[in-house]
Amino acid sequence: METALLRVVAITHQRVTLDTVGRFHSDPASMRAAGLRLLDNGLASECFFITTCNRAELVFVAVDERPSIIRDVLCAWKPDLGKEQLESAARAAVVYEGDEAVRHLMSVASSLE
Repeated sequence: METALLRVVAITHQRVTLDTVGRFHSDPASMRAAGLRLLDNGLASECFFITTCNRAELVFVAVDERPSIIRDVLCAWKPDLGKEQLESAARAAVVYEGDEAVRHLMSVASSLE
């Protein structure tokens, strides 16, 4: 797989409260619905979520090389967020792209981050 289209949107305890991170946790059915919204809105060609007690991350393959609009991605992920919460999450989210996204995922998977 070419990594150029790989993206990770990370919301972690390092930049927001655990309460805010918790807003991005969902049950499996809600995560599936969020994934389908991302696909249906043309924001991703495939995706999955990583959620732990101190992080919520969306990993996806962008449909093209244009920069992902973080607000659109977060809104598709959690459409029930209010405007203020959405703006706050967009400012706090860290976006990794391409090879940097791969390195980030390896760090998370090996508990280095």
